[in-house]
Amino acid sequence: MKKSKFIEKIKEALEIDSNEKITEDSGLRDLEEYDSLGVLTIIMMIDENFGKQLSSSDFEKITTVGSLMKLIGEENFE
Repeated sequence: MKKSKFIEKIKEALEIDSNEKITEDSGLRDLEEYDSLGVLTIIMMIDENFGKQLSSSDFEKITTVGSLMKLIGEENFE
């Protein structure tokens, strides 16, 4: 999956306006829409798109969009 497509899916999961700029360096906890429901939605999106099952405890060590991508596996991104 292209990194830009993954970022779009994060924005969809968190219901972030499509015009808002998010990059790999964006802090997840800095996003106003990032909450427990958002985490669950992201977990489901990752399972559907990558077949990788994460838990909410995995998100304790994730700080940025890029660190989430590393946890999923950089080989999954173009």
